[in-house]
Amino acid sequence: MRVLVAGGGIGGLCLAQGLVRAGIDVRVFEREEGAESRYQGFRIGLDGPGLAALRECLPPRLHGLLTAVTGPLAGERRVVDEQLAEVRRLGRTDGGTAADRHVLRQLLLAGLAGRVEFGQVVVGYRKLA
Repeated sequence: MRVLVAGGGIGGLCLAQGLVRAGIDVRVFEREEGAESRYQGFRIGLDGPGLAALRECLPPRLHGLLTAVTGPLAGERRVVDEQLAEVRRLGRTDGGTAADRHVLRQLLLAGLAGRVEFGQVVVGYRKLA
C-alpha cells in the first residue's frame, strides 16, 4: 500500500512519520518549494496527549532530540505576525510543552528523505478499482 499525504506541515509530517513506523510506503506532497519557503509561526504549544502522539509517531532515535528542543510552556501567550508584532493575546498558561515550529518541522523531516516532494500540489484524487 502507498499513502499520499497532502501537505508537509507539522501535521502532515507527523502523519508520515507514523506511517513509516507502521511499515507503510508514504509520499508527502508539499506545495511550497522547500522546508524554509514560508514563515510558519514561532512556537507551538503541545499538551500531554499531543506530545504523547508526537512521540508515538517519531522513531525512538529522535525522542532525545525532541526532549532537547522542547521546554515547559508557561506564561502569557501572544500571537505575533512575521515581524513579531503582537496580533492578540491568548491569556496565561501554566502547563504543556513549547516547541519552535521551524525546529519541530526539521525534526519531523528527519528520516523522510526521498519521501517529501516539495513544489507538488494536490488538487484532487480519483478512486481506482
